[in-house]
Amino acid sequence: MQVNARLSEGIVSFVRIVNYLRRKEIEIKSINMRSSDGSIIYINMDFSDVHSAKYIINNISKLKDVEAIEVI
Repeated sequence: MQVNARLSEGIVSFVRIVNYLRRKEIEIKSINMRSSDGSIIYINMDFSDVHSAKYIINNISKLKDVEAIEVI
């Protein structure tokens, strides 16, 4: 399963989301990042299928600087 999201606080947001998901024991297979406007980073995360999409989205959406979350 893949999830796209926009991070509004740049690399700080990236570190925050990765650490948060690690604490929740959600395994991330790969992450692709691209920056289009200074502090805004777009990420594409590929997850193992252990957890449901709803569970992952619910956890990611709790973070204040993560926007435009979508499952691919």
